Amino acid sequence: MGRLYDARLLIERVIAERKLEDCEVKGRLSLKTGFFINFVSPDAADDPAKLERLRVAAREVLNIEL
Repeated sequence: MGRLYDARLLIERVIAERKLEDCEVKGRLSLKTGFFINFVSPDAADDPAKLERLRVAAREVLNIEL
């Protein structure tokens, strides 16, 4: 697994722990990043630009650091 997929798992864990609406949060993240987090698979290549956009979005939407 790559860092991008690890970030997806962390985000999903935070959503579950906080009992947030999965579709709403992932939709907001997708709008901010320009890609759908659900499509990040375990074998997805670590794209540094995508990872940085996801870090920024996670900070803004969930107030977490990846």
